[in-house]
Amino acid sequence: MAPKQTTETFSSINQWQRETFPLATLDGALRHIEEEWAEFQTAPSIQERVKEAVDLILTLSCYVDLATGRGTQGPIDAKMRICRGRQWNILPDGTGRHV
Repeated sequence: MAPKQTTETFSSINQWQRETFPLATLDGALRHIEEEWAEFQTAPSIQERVKEAVDLILTLSCYVDLATGRGTQGPIDAKMRICRGRQWNILPDGTGRHV
């Protein structure tokens, strides 16, 4: 029987990380982020870079969860309130920097 398909949330990801890696530390998570960043930078294709970007999101989520002890959603919501309240300069490449 195939595993049940689920839609992941930061809450379910953080719960899985806590259960799977109960001894994780901030320093360990930071080292893992650095490793994933190096893999992202050297990925040979867009498809591989996307996979590595997701690895970065997951390891960054673990770091935030460890640092706050409260999961990831609250800090994301707080930061997005700040971002939505800022004015943005849109650069020629389509990205932006806040004023």
